[in-house]
Amino acid sequence: DVVYNHVYTVVAHYVSQAAPGYSVRHDVRVKRPSDCGDCSDVASEWAVVCESVGGFVRCCAIEFNVDGFRFDLMGLIEQSAVEQLYVELGVVDSSPSVGGESRGASDVNCIRETVQLGVSYLEGEVVGDVSLCDAIRGSAFSDEDIGCVAGIVEEDTLIFTVMFGRDSSREGIDETGCGDCGSASTDFGGADLVLEYVEIHDN
Repeated sequence: DVVYNHVYTVVAHYVSQAAPGYSVRHDVRVKRPSDCGDCSDVASEWAVVCESVGGFVRCCAIEFNVDGFRFDLMGLIEQSAVEQLYVELGVVDSSPSVGGESRGASDVNCIRETVQLGVSYLEGEVVGDVSLCDAIRGSAFSDEDIGCVAGIVEEDTLIFTVMFGRDSSREGIDETGCGDCGSASTDFGGADLVLEYVEIHDN
């Protein structure tokens, strides 16, 4: 489980040590955004950070035989950085799998970042369908949104839609199958591109 967007201390983070001022995003007033919740959104748009993430994954795959990586808040990471991961892993014989959580900023550029709304722009990259988690076990951010397991049967259409790879052309789909990302999120292109998982999330 690779976590770059939630770090205990930004200054002490190894990327900050290697490239001070470049590891996390900030505006012209040096104010850090908090799309990840704790003001440590990884600045993957910088080449030094992108190369660091790619090198870390390659090292884990080669030195420790890690055969799969799940990125936390992958939706905040630039697609170019994810593409660099695949370049780095191309030298590894075992071809480790890479997937991630597609949550991101509400105003994110979906063509540039690895979020669920931009999944149709990705080639061969697997992202988690966060709507499935919410539909089954309820939202991690709302006490009222309790999910299908607690009796909200209206979520079953969304669950089936996700399990079929969000094929928006299949018979029986309607607006209840779109999920919290809207109709654009029904364009995964196939179930093989969806990382489907449900975890217990305690905020």
